[in-house]
This record gives sequence, structure tokens and C-alpha cells, in this order.
Amino acid sequence: SLLPVAPLVHAYGTRGTHGPYGLPGPVFGALVSLAGALLCALVPYVMFRASWMGGADVKLLATLGALLTPHYGLQAELLALLLAAVFVPARLAFDGRLTRSLVRLVKRVVRLPLQVTRDRRLPPLPTAALETIRFSPFVLAGTLAVVVLSPLAARLAP
Repeated sequence: SLLPVAPLVHAYGTRGTHGPYGLPGPVFGALVSLAGALLCALVPYVMFRASWMGGADVKLLATLGALLTPHYGLQAELLALLLAAVFVPARLAFDGRLTRSLVRLVKRVVRLPLQVTRDRRLPPLPTAALETIRFSPFVLAGTLAVVVLSPLAARLAP
């Protein structure tokens, strides 16, 4: 993983400059990189704890945040999550399982408050309801879109 290297890259890239609050440029660059890693890993970590995402995806998005800084890292992460949110229902519809999955979801949401108050914990999903996908292609597409389109949007802004 490039996560330990990213702050060093930002520190090297800002040498000889001064950051805000009187911080030397390399220190500020490393702090921005670490902030990007923490911010971009926050939502994926919560999703990992809920078993909605794998641990490698959390590390990938944390590294992405460290390399791209918080601004662009969060944009790439949001775009990757949106692309996956569009792809999964489309895949279910293509396989003819979308309606059945939505009915199961609605039934589960309606029964959820009763089950949580009775058992005092969230019941696990049945294994038949779980669908796994590779998330890294969505991260790649989101990152490429942000890296390619951000300079274009900055040029076109008034």
C-alpha cells in the first residue's frame, strides 16, 4: 500500500514553501495528506464494520485520500459509491432479480423496528440476499473522472 509513502510525497513536493499558520511546507503537506487518508477512510470503515465493504477497499480509499488530498479524494470516493449504486440495481434488473430484491428489502425494513426492539440488536442478512461485487473498478472510474475533469472544470469556471 502507498499509504505510508503519500505524506512523504506531499512533504517532498512542498519543500521550500511555507504553509498556513506558520507551518513549514513539508509539515503542512504531510498533515493534509494524513487528513485526506482519515477523511476518505471514515465512511468506508463504517461500511466495513457493517460488513458492507471489504477491508481492502477501506485501505484503497484511504490511500486515495492521502494521495489526492481530502478535496479530490472525497470527490473520487463519492463518485465511486454513486457509480456502484447505479450499477448494482442495473445488474439485478438485467439478471431479473431486481423486483424480488426490492420486495425483500421492503419487508425487511418494515419488520426491522420490531426485530431490533425484541432482540436489541440488528439481525444479520440472509446469505441469499447478499450480492458481492468488486469495488475497485468503480474507484478507478471515479478517480479517473476526478483527475481528468477537475482541471477542465477549473478552466471553465468564471
